[in-house]
Amino acid sequence: MKILYDTYIYELQQTGGINRYTSEIISRLPETFHPYFFKKIKNEALVPKNKNFQFFWLPKILSKSPCLLRKRLQSMDLIHPSYYHLSAPLSWKNISGHVVITVHDFIMARFSNRYTRSQKVIHDQAMAIERADHIICVSQSTHADLLERFPQCASRSSVIPLASSLSLPALDAKRLYQQRYFLYVGHRNFYKNFYLTLQTFSILKKKYHDLRLVVVGAPWNEEEKQQLHSLGIENAVELVTHPQDALLAVLYKYCEALFYLSEYEGFGLPPLEAMKIGAPVIALKISSLPEVVGSGGVLIDPSQAFPEKIAEAVACLLDSEQERSALSEKAVHQASQFSWEKTMQKTLAIYEKFK
Repeated sequence: MKILYDTYIYELQQTGGINRYTSEIISRLPETFHPYFFKKIKNEALVPKNKNFQFFWLPKILSKSPCLLRKRLQSMDLIHPSYYHLSAPLSWKNISGHVVITVHDFIMARFSNRYTRSQKVIHDQAMAIERADHIICVSQSTHADLLERFPQCASRSSVIPLASSLSLPALDAKRLYQQRYFLYVGHRNFYKNFYLTLQTFSILKKKYHDLRLVVVGAPWNEEEKQQLHSLGIENAVELVTHPQDALLAVLYKYCEALFYLSEYEGFGLPPLEAMKIGAPVIALKISSLPEVVGSGGVLIDPSQAFPEKIAEAVACLLDSEQERSALSEKAVHQASQFSWEKTMQKTLAIYEKFK
């Protein structure tokens, strides 16, 4: 079976959940499946590992003729773009054949007034959904969002959860910090409630003086620097920028818990990564997070999402090693419900429909 993957997402960003998902799917295709990349991935380190992959050769003359392009695309059994935007000259109007898309979230639609490029993403996402022969949603929550906006998609959509790609190194590294620490991983956009995390940590820090917060992500912006200073915690918070997977796994292993107080997630990979390594998760009981975290963490009612309340709920993990260990075991069990093998099996079942 020949499947064309438009690798636009690798041009849009170097890392991220969608990149990881796309690479895992392509890398795990059986021998009888042949992936074609519409565009060459510039950073060779990001190219998914699959010995059968080929580049989709497209003569210039075909790229200038929608009719000829559609005919050339018919040589593929299926097209599965990595994102809602498509690499030129592809468009949702000229793309032919069977199409499967994966919807990861509706962040731009939900927070359209907060993103300057939201209308472009919303438009392309809607075009992709309307054109697709089948729509994969990464969580029940995202599927509910889909049907709320596009109820006509009920019969051609399904839920296939993601999984964690992280595992501890063969030779388990020693912990990097002697003090106890909480961990924060990922983007720090407004809906991620990073400032709420800082406020909660500042309250805990007053009681547990040796406590630290390790933040994994992009460099601080000026607003964040000011927040750290105003809360008086700049010396207790450490930033680790874009670590390799092996280091990230070690950071998960030795943290007290992962703070993930996001108010909206299509899925939420960091919580699953944390639980797989044995780290409990502190999250809001909202959107997809209850599906992912389950009993593997402390879920906070959004109506009670105040720094004092969250700090009170989290303190039990610091006061009782037995409590923390019990929750860690539950976290590992919860994470075991998700695997790339399961994700791939369900994805292949969708692909098979279009042979």
